[in-house]
Amino acid sequence: MSAFATDLAAGLESVLSEAGGRMLYRRHQYSVEITRAARGKTDHVSIDGNGFSVLVRTADFLFDASELVLNGAVTEPLRGDQLVDLEAAGQPVFEVTQNKSLPSFKYSDAAQSRIRVHTIRLKK
Repeated sequence: MSAFATDLAAGLESVLSEAGGRMLYRRHQYSVEITRAARGKTDHVSIDGNGFSVLVRTADFLFDASELVLNGAVTEPLRGDQLVDLEAAGQPVFEVTQNKSLPSFKYSDAAQSRIRVHTIRLKK
């Protein structure tokens, strides 16, 4: 592993240790508690149905990919899955989203040990 990759991994670990909170990840009747998820955001430009550029901001959650175990198997996020912020007031719900220009998730490191999930907050 290069010095850069080692430093990056240490930085990600630090973020999760300091800023990571508990989330409940749900897919249909299955759920799992994610013990350390750090919150972020992604801004990207999408084209709407009329051909206009639209700035889209997603609420992102970064966590260990190995924690995403549903029905006994490690899995990847799918559009429509939900994350519940167990530590925030009112326990807001976020839905995994994707479109043509933004996948529902991406790995944050070459080893694919950390995952960044793109979501939108659902209204109550």
